[in-house]
Amino acid sequence: DFFCAGLPMLWWAFLFFVLQSCALGTKDAETPSVVEEFKQEGIEAERFDYDLCHQIVVSFCEKRETGCSWTEYYAVLNYLLRDWTTTFPFNPTIAPFPWYTEDDLSEQYSDCERLEKPPTVKDFLKNYVRHNKPVVFEGIAKHWDALKSWTAEGLEEKFTNFTLPVGVSPNGKINVVEGGTAWGLKEDDEVIVRPSPAEARVQDLLVYIKHQYDANYYAQNVPLSYLPESAKDDLGKFKFAQFLDLTLESFSIGTHTNEALHFDRRENLMTVILGTKTVTLFDAGQTPFLYPATKVQWFGELEYIIKEGKTELTSYFRRSSKALTPTQPEKLLTTASLLKLKNINKKRFPEFKHARGLQCKLNPGDVIYIPSNWWHEVDTKPDKKEEIAVSVNSFYHPYYNRWSVEQEDFHLNDHYTMINTVSSISQREIPIPPKGTKKEL
Repeated sequence: DFFCAGLPMLWWAFLFFVLQSCALGTKDAETPSVVEEFKQEGIEAERFDYDLCHQIVVSFCEKRETGCSWTEYYAVLNYLLRDWTTTFPFNPTIAPFPWYTEDDLSEQYSDCERLEKPPTVKDFLKNYVRHNKPVVFEGIAKHWDALKSWTAEGLEEKFTNFTLPVGVSPNGKINVVEGGTAWGLKEDDEVIVRPSPAEARVQDLLVYIKHQYDANYYAQNVPLSYLPESAKDDLGKFKFAQFLDLTLESFSIGTHTNEALHFDRRENLMTVILGTKTVTLFDAGQTPFLYPATKVQWFGELEYIIKEGKTELTSYFRRSSKALTPTQPEKLLTTASLLKLKNINKKRFPEFKHARGLQCKLNPGDVIYIPSNWWHEVDTKPDKKEEIAVSVNSFYHPYYNRWSVEQEDFHLNDHYTMINTVSSISQREIPIPPKGTKKEL
């Protein structure tokens, strides 16, 4: 997963290492009023215990005249757990059902499963989230206003003078792992390369993206909070995923970019607004063939240098040991790979030939569910007319936890105690919030 939103220079907010406290403790939205209501009760959990916290929240919701929506349920639960979000409860390991059949193993890549309409809550939980299985929902976001209004002209008109954190790189490659020589380190040292940080108003960013000059400009996974509240009115909601706890909504604006192979520790629903994407995925069981960057000890921040000559400007990217930041590997789980899928060095990475994965083509209005812990590379191409690409990500607490990059089995995340016990509470499989309200179901 990635660092918490809110850190300085959010252009790199989605790099490949994150503490569990970030994954479980950060919200992109303001604290709902239900939390203030709960605070007035003066109730605190005496110990770290998801079952205890869950029962406290259920009891609180049952006393409310309107009950609690899923959003309200999670808001109160996260408040109760605020002092313990770095604690890792160990549940029995679970091996998710395999997504493939024997026929799928004959070729390196299989097609993603595709559905032409949104699933029900029950189907999404039962067939995809619990199976940790990717799926593409074709065109289910085509009715969103953003698909009509988030053109280059529309973005400039809607969000003019709003300043965004921006990354600048020489080739549009995002979060690539490279050897340490250029950074003043040993060659076998591994460095995750960050783009050069910058800020730009929306209208200026669009000019930079279209013209490119000698560098690639993009706003990558920027929290929606950088835009006015009205921006959310242009986007729809995933009612089938309402039982998942939303931690961050973000957007990206760029041109042709390539986000290197990695995995996230959160569930993700990615929506294409403008342009196209090719998402290549591998499940956790393919890790032995994907060469995780287990030796990474540094983040390296590129420096974009512009010099004014007598007749023209010159520019270049500089790598320097002064721009290195330690990754604290003893505290972090590597989520990056050494592989560059478009140009595999077969001598250096001979085991990759055994990997089996999925390739998913996405068009505007398509939504892909990328389960937590699935390796994925995202190749983005701009819309030919607009010359830009736009997408939105919705990140949720992981349904399963994974404690090391070598581990194939997962731990069921206690954060979803409500869902995992709901069949015994309500005698039904469809997850509902305590005294479920009609406004979300």
